[in-house]
Amino acid sequence: MTLSITADAETTDGEYLALDMLVPPLFENGLHTHGQSEVFHVIEDETRLHIDGREQTLGPGTSGYVSGG
Repeated sequence: MTLSITADAETTDGEYLALDMLVPPLFENGLHTHGQSEVFHVIEDETRLHIDGREQTLGPGTSGYVSGG
């Protein structure tokens, strides 16, 4: 996985975290929480978000939001 932080909690006053990630097929990050919110935007292929007990699949050109906590 290649990861770069575009905006972190320090630069956004704790409001959100923005990452640029290049991940291999079938990559799993595991269930976890953050204090700040996250926005995901998919460039190609797809990814799944598991939020509050439900899954959301994002495809190319779509975005997803995960609130902090």
